[in-house]
Amino acid sequence: MAQKADKVFDAVADTHRRRVLFALLETPIQTDSPMNLDSPPDGETADETNRIAYRHKHLPKLDEYGYINWLPSVNSIERGPCFDEIKPVLELLAAHQTKLAKIE
Repeated sequence: MAQKADKVFDAVADTHRRRVLFALLETPIQTDSPMNLDSPPDGETADETNRIAYRHKHLPKLDEYGYINWLPSVNSIERGPCFDEIKPVLELLAAHQTKLAKIE
């Protein structure tokens, strides 16, 4: 149990990973097509540094945890087999987003 919690908190600890996960959370479940990553989630600046960080750090980590299925050959992602493990935390964070924004 502690290992699952550690993965969840590690996944949401970074802003880039949270944006990816929130984008998937907002995507209707019945959508069968993967989400294209040609433009970063949440309108983030698509500079080279961010693209490198996503490709070499954030997406591989989320894929390893099973929260996403990353399809690098077509530059897309979809919900992974373990997405339901992190979904309640994402919903809680989304519900309290305005309160959490005051903390930063």
